Amino acid sequence: MILRSLAFLFLSITSKEKIDTLYHKIDPYSISKQLAFYELYPETPMGKKALQRALDLINIHRPLSDQIDCKVKIPPFNPNLIISLSSQLPKKGMENITESELLTIQKMASHLSNRRLKGFYVKNLEEAKEIETDQIDLTRFLLLELVEDPKQRLFYEATVDLMALEILAHLPKGASLEEKLEKISSYVFHDMEYRFPPQSIWVEELNSYTLLPTILDSRFGVCLGVSTLYLALAQRLDLPLVPITPPGHIFVRFENRNTAINIETTARGIHLPDSHYLSVQTKSLQRRTIREVIGLNFMNQGALFWQQNNHKKAIEAYTIAEKYMGEDPLLMRFKGLQHLFLGEEEIALKILEKIRHVTLEGSTCKDSQIDDLIAKNIDAEGIKLLYDKEGNERNDIEKQIQRLENKVEKFPKFRDGFFHLAGAWLGLNRTKEAFEALLKYHQIDSNNPVVEYYLAALALDRMLLKEGKFHLQKAQELLKEQSYSPDVLKTLYLSYKKEDPTFDF
Repeated sequence: MILRSLAFLFLSITSKEKIDTLYHKIDPYSISKQLAFYELYPETPMGKKALQRALDLINIHRPLSDQIDCKVKIPPFNPNLIISLSSQLPKKGMENITESELLTIQKMASHLSNRRLKGFYVKNLEEAKEIETDQIDLTRFLLLELVEDPKQRLFYEATVDLMALEILAHLPKGASLEEKLEKISSYVFHDMEYRFPPQSIWVEELNSYTLLPTILDSRFGVCLGVSTLYLALAQRLDLPLVPITPPGHIFVRFENRNTAINIETTARGIHLPDSHYLSVQTKSLQRRTIREVIGLNFMNQGALFWQQNNHKKAIEAYTIAEKYMGEDPLLMRFKGLQHLFLGEEEIALKILEKIRHVTLEGSTCKDSQIDDLIAKNIDAEGIKLLYDKEGNERNDIEKQIQRLENKVEKFPKFRDGFFHLAGAWLGLNRTKEAFEALLKYHQIDSNNPVVEYYLAALALDRMLLKEGKFHLQKAQELLKEQSYSPDVLKTLYLSYKKEDPTFDF
């Protein structure tokens, strides 16, 4: 928005005095704004000064022996291209950009820290296989997997490079890690205004806003998409960050000595404490590597195909993810289910058997779904029912309840069926029926602390204090075995204490 306003003012000003005044109002540390000024007033003294200032900003962090001179070192030099790729202005169509221009930008960014990574120099996926995890260039690897056209890959790399140069121009030599962190967040969330997609877009195509090219083209991104961009910029600025994945989510963390800052990429980079992401079900947060982040991108792509009931394409995406994540339990679960939904039961069970008794990292309870499938406590249709996309209207919920009730009547040991049935009843504010559904789960399996906690909460809501205290104590015992005491459990205990001051664990 700033550049659009600036361009409008440029066009309305003609006198030398006003041009001089306007130049002194623009950000002296913005490469793109200096070049925007030069593009509009190339023959004026201040326009030429803006061009030189832009080159000075590019050169600040380059070694003296490798300074950029637009007349000698990097022809052809196209200021308008740099403005369009690194600013809020609409991007110049790739078909109008020459490969020579893109290579020029690559030379201008040759001092960025990702150039020290072996992974930056790989030219194909075969070479990428040999690169160690700590040498992976996230941008290069993702684009090799996602984009066939070499020129298009250069285009997207140039975009990220110019964003990094813009950030770097605002940093002093020898900038601290904290200063780099602050500037990346300021640039991504305030200058470039990266945002979660509007509801009209993400309802149908949420996971497409994971992939880096889509993020760069649209300036919209889900948590994984913006976190991926953030990590790509951090690699260029020599800022070590750790990807962290709570269930169904991702953010990035900065760690330095005794400092730990979580960057919540769905909320303009604000810090949220770890406790924000923890629950009865989640006792710790999983740390990921850059290699795994690549795999997570393809897990999300697989989820998009799954949502479209294109199970074959989903398997292809999950297979790519497997190259980077190995036999990650959640990945294996999703891939196995796609084979199951295609009717390839033998292949599905072979995959799912590997994770039958695995508890996901950071989770307080085992996955009953796969166990019930292998034990024939449910069929493929019943598993698929849990993942079918349903509306939130009352009629939709009632239909889902009917389907689930029919299924658990046929398969009375299907634990996740009762759990989802309870959730559907809660969607209609029917706590009695939700409690009864969870009670049936408890009768099959009393070792799930999440189920015991919800039984205690629902019992309190219905003032069934005796039953509720039993389930609350059961939840506490199960979690104590894992050396975990979540805040929500303590809060529920205090609520019971108000009703019965004699109650204690």
